Amino acid sequence: MNEDLNDIRLPRTKESTIFELVLAAIIIIEGILLYTKSHGDTGVMTISGMLFLAAAILMAVAYRPKWINMPVTVKNFRQVELKSQSARVIAIVVALFPACFVNPQWMIGASGTVIGIVFTIIVMAVGGFYIWKMEKAGK
Repeated sequence: MNEDLNDIRLPRTKESTIFELVLAAIIIIEGILLYTKSHGDTGVMTISGMLFLAAAILMAVAYRPKWINMPVTVKNFRQVELKSQSARVIAIVVALFPACFVNPQWMIGASGTVIGIVFTIIVMAVGGFYIWKMEKAGK
């Protein structure tokens, strides 16, 4: 990997700002919905808060693509951009997951397991899509 591409810090762009504003809106709206629907249940609020924190960390990490571990050798700047964009999209997906807690009955028993599996498949699909795009951009 080119050393210059390894140490790059991406600047703010309109795209990154839009992703951050969308994430902030999701966190605020979901936080209010979760608090009102769960009546301040500490378990729901703690799990949701941890997922929101993970999404915010992913947004911050997107500015330093070398911190994003993907099984693709980065050869050009387009791949660096795709690596960063993948972190932002996964952050949005992670932030949307607590919406499942709005109705606590959804997370009990088999339905909770199904929701967890579907969430995992979505994150894996997004990651796989970006890996494919990065490999395609490297040719």
